[in-house]
Amino acid sequence: IGFDEARLLARLGNADASIRKFLSVTVGADVLDQLPPAARSVVIENISTLLPTLEHYYESPPVACEHLRRVTLPVLLMRGELSPRLALVGNTKLSECLPNSSEAVLDSTSHGLHIENPTEFGRVVLNFLNSLPPTAA
Repeated sequence: IGFDEARLLARLGNADASIRKFLSVTVGADVLDQLPPAARSVVIENISTLLPTLEHYYESPPVACEHLRRVTLPVLLMRGELSPRLALVGNTKLSECLPNSSEAVLDSTSHGLHIENPTEFGRVVLNFLNSLPPTAA
């Protein structure tokens, strides 16, 4: 519902209200005014991409839990401690459906955890890969 509201606001040309609604849905609060000036500037400069993103959001086919239960390979779900609320909700739902999943949460990182802390990100991924049983070539 929140994405639909953000899309409608963007269609009506109210970019500011649209981005605020989008942030409220993804992060859990309207944080636009709390961003450092440089980050806020980046968000404002990229507002033109919001409507196309929201227009195509629903084009992906839905993935049902019954389909995910068929994935028997180990799956690593990652998110940052400060990631938007959507990452927590998404990982929680995925872990309920994926029978062989584990989650790693990187401290003091957000949505760009691989950029914010590439060393820890790499360590977690390598540990996960090293924990997998060897496969026959």
